[in-house]
Amino acid sequence: MSNANGTLVAYATASGESASDNISEENGLFTKHFLKALDEPLNQREFFHKIRMSVYKSSGEKQLPYLNDGTIGEFYFTVTDKITYQKRQTKSKSSLKSFTLAKKKTAVSV
Repeated sequence: MSNANGTLVAYATASGESASDNISEENGLFTKHFLKALDEPLNQREFFHKIRMSVYKSSGEKQLPYLNDGTIGEFYFTVTDKITYQKRQTKSKSSLKSFTLAKKKTAVSV
């Protein structure tokens, strides 16, 4: 990245390593702990530290998430109970539109 100011990239594991798909559950190991961490009001550093520790312990110390953090200041992830529908045009030749249902996630700067 030429200008990483304000950029935060979280990886499920370190470069060259494999991340657990956690096939016995609905989400991969990193995603499972990411979603759990959304329940607490943590700044981005606390948030990803909690995820890193949880994934590392849950994987038997085999998977260590990696974070490239170029953020300036603090922000918090928050989840609202509102459900939003996002409409997007498909790239196919047909005129069909696809719809996605997602829980609204908001990043709030402090």
